[in-house]
Parts: sequence; structure tokens; C-alpha cells
Amino acid sequence: MIGFEGYIEATKSVQEKVPPMKVALLSIAFGLLAFLPLCGQSSQFMDRLSSPSALSCEDAAYLVLSASGGSESTLALDKALSLAQEKKWLSAKASAERPISLAAFSHLAMSAFGLSGGLMYSLAPGPRYAFRELVYRGVVVGRHDPDEKLDGPSALRILNAVAALKGVDL
Repeated sequence: MIGFEGYIEATKSVQEKVPPMKVALLSIAFGLLAFLPLCGQSSQFMDRLSSPSALSCEDAAYLVLSASGGSESTLALDKALSLAQEKKWLSAKASAERPISLAAFSHLAMSAFGLSGGLMYSLAPGPRYAFRELVYRGVVVGRHDPDEKLDGPSALRILNAVAALKGVDL
């Protein structure tokens, strides 16, 4: 096993043998290779988001946490659902593949953007009163069932309106 001093000496000998330009080019190449999986994940996510099928709880959590602009905005897709459940923005029953309801998405969006609600939402914050608050504020337009499954384009419209209420430009 090489001690710390041995590691330093080995590093110095390698640095003396490799020209700085090659080190810079190799660093850039490895940086780009490390970035490639993120690009693929992002395009796959956008494909699922633009689909007319129901939006999963995992995708909804990632979408809202990314758009809210907090420290969660750089969160990985697979960690978004667990963070939303940890903060009690989504039910513990929510699973990665389970479709999200309109009421659950309303609560997630209001919580992530820090929107305050009316009297009932202040007393008992949850999906039911978050949905009712967004209907009152004109974010959810028309007659909708709070338990209906939300698709990606509708989620984007709601998220854009919630962000506008908060004064955030998406």
C-alpha cells in the first residue's frame, strides 16, 4: 500500500511526463463522457412529458422540483420522488410508475413553489385543498375531477401558471 507521500511522488512523476495540453484535452474528453448519460435522461424525460399518456409520480416530482428553482433543481430523476415524499409533498403511497392525480400534482406544485392558500389550505394543507385553491385562482380551468390522471402537457400548463403566480419565469 502506498502512503500519502508515495502518492504525491507518483503524481509528480506522471505530471512531469505528460504535457499540460494532453492533460487538458483528456480532462475535457472525460468531462464530456461523464455528461452524456445526463443528456439521454433529459431527452427521454421530455419524450415522456410530451406524451398524452398519464404522467407518473416520479416524472411529476422531477418536473416540479426542477422548475421550482430551489436546491432541488439539480436533483436526479430517481431521487425526486423520494425527496417529495420526504417533504410530505407527495403521499407515501406514490410509486415511480403510478400515475399522478390532478389533486396530488396541485399539492406538489403549491408546496414546491411555496404558494400560500386560503383558510382551508392553511388549516389542512393537502391535495384536496390545493386542487380547490388552484381552481379558485384560475390555474385549473373547467370542470375537472381531482382524482383524474394528469398528462404531461396539462402538467406543464399548470406548472407554468403556478410559476406565474409566484412570479417565476419558466
